[in-house]
Amino acid sequence: MSTHDSMDFSQLPGVIACKDKEGRFLWVNNEAVKIAGFDDFSQMAGKTDYDESVGWHEGAAEYRKLEKEAMDTGCLAAGVEVASKDGVPARFLTYKTPVRNSDGEITGVMLVSLEVSDELLQQLNDALK
Repeated sequence: MSTHDSMDFSQLPGVIACKDKEGRFLWVNNEAVKIAGFDDFSQMAGKTDYDESVGWHEGAAEYRKLEKEAMDTGCLAAGVEVASKDGVPARFLTYKTPVRNSDGEITGVMLVSLEVSDELLQQLNDALK
């Protein structure tokens, strides 16, 4: 794959997003737009998790912790986050990784979150024992 190839993450399942260092959304896939309560990304661009119009704003401080960990350490950070999905709490297995510019400086974070059930979380915990 070359740097000129086009990659389309918009239809992948789960929430996929890219944010700047301040947590502003630079890009999200269609699932993230839907769960956040918007019709398209243009309504979400530049907002943060703290913005009250974002459907999961109540957990913003917790989401930001994993992002800061990824950016502070320069490594992948992972955890289970709870977010509102259609007004109902849902659990998401979330991975956040730093984004770097061509000079290697961290400029933000990319994240992937997949909704998981209690049963799947238990299976994952059991597998790690």
